[in-house]
Amino acid sequence: MPVSLEPLDVGVQIQYNFCCPISLELMRDPVTICTGQMYDRTSIESWVATENTTCPVTRSPLTDFTPILNHTLRRLIQEWCVANWSFGGEIIPTSKQPTYSTMVKNLLNQASSRSAPFDLRLSALRRLRGLTHDSVKNRSVIARNNAREILLAIAFFNLDSNSNSSEFSH
Repeated sequence: MPVSLEPLDVGVQIQYNFCCPISLELMRDPVTICTGQMYDRTSIESWVATENTTCPVTRSPLTDFTPILNHTLRRLIQEWCVANWSFGGEIIPTSKQPTYSTMVKNLLNQASSRSAPFDLRLSALRRLRGLTHDSVKNRSVIARNNAREILLAIAFFNLDSNSNSSEFSH
């Protein structure tokens, strides 16, 4: 069942499966949740953020909220957008993979591990810095994982010890 997209001319229609069941708009970042339903990432994240604990379509309890990027649907939507661009359609840019708490914890552990090689520790710090530039959500996830204290401990570790601080002057 096609859904009309308001701004498009000449009766171009969007496939029903390309629209988010919550916003009823073309999905820009389609994800699948634990119930197997697909939503636009921002819509389902807003749904869960308002303390809804059931799937909007199936009404099943959300036992796990880890949205998984639906690469196939995203590619199909992007192809459709490219094919309909001349009719006023929008090209949807490729999104960056969101940051998850487990990834941040792993990077912080790697960066603060005194037994890890310096290059590996530095690489983890650079990756964390890059994530902070990607989005406000990433900065929030990093902050929730005690990053400030861990990063301060890393920065000031050699000031209180007798070890050689030249390691961090690279």
